[in-house]
Amino acid sequence: MREGMRAGITPLTPLGALLQDGVLEIFTPRGIILGLHAGPPDAVGGALLVGGALGGFSGPGGTVYRDVGARLADEGVASLRLHYRRPGDVAECAMDVLLAMEWWKARGVASAVIAGHSFGGAVAIAGGILIPEIAGVVGLASQTAGTEGVEHMAGKPLLLIHGDADPVLPAICSENIYSRAREPKELVIIPGCGHLMSEAVEEIVERVTTFACHVLSPPQPQGDAAKEEPGAGPSNL
Repeated sequence: MREGMRAGITPLTPLGALLQDGVLEIFTPRGIILGLHAGPPDAVGGALLVGGALGGFSGPGGTVYRDVGARLADEGVASLRLHYRRPGDVAECAMDVLLAMEWWKARGVASAVIAGHSFGGAVAIAGGILIPEIAGVVGLASQTAGTEGVEHMAGKPLLLIHGDADPVLPAICSENIYSRAREPKELVIIPGCGHLMSEAVEEIVERVTTFACHVLSPPQPQGDAAKEEPGAGPSNL
C-alpha cells in the first residue's frame, strides 16, 4: 500500500461523500464506506473509531465507541465510527481509514487519533504508520497480525489496553506489540477483563477519552516562559 501511494497508484480521493443526520457515506470504486459522525462540525481534532474483523460501529463492550464519541463531543472533539467495506482485510480496511481521513481533512479536521478493537488494533496501527494526520493510536485487545510495522509510527503516542482474561487474543498479544513499539507508549492490562471488554467499559471510555484529549491538545509553554506575557521584558520598577 505504501509503495502504491508513493507511485501515485493508490487513489487518495473518494469519488464523493454524503453526510446526513450523522450518517456518512463515502463512495469509492470498490464500495461504500459507512460512518457515524458526532461532535461539533467545526472541530479541528477528531477520533476515528474502528471495529474488529466483522466491522460494525459499537466497538468493545457494545457501547464504548458511542460513549467515547459523546465524551469527546463535550470537549469539542469530533468522532467518526467506521464500518469497513471489506472487514477482515487489514490493507483494505486501512485504505478505508485513509479515505475517511481525506474526507475529514477537507472539512477542517487537521489531526486525529485512531482506536481499534481486536482486528481493528492492527488497522489502527497501520493508519498510524501511513497517515501523517493521525497523531496517536489506541489498540484495544489488539491482535498482532498486521502490526509488524509498529516501530515505524515515528514517535506517535501508542496506548494498548488488554484484559488478562481474554480467551480469544491473550494479553501477550498487546505485550508483544508494546515490546516492539517505540516511545511514547503505554500498556494497560485490566484484571478480569475478557475480549469484548464489557467488564471494564467505564475505565476504557475514560482512558481512551483522556488519551485523545491529551494527544489532540496544543502543546503548552514550558518553564518560566509560560508565566511571562509575550514580548514582555524585565521590569525596572
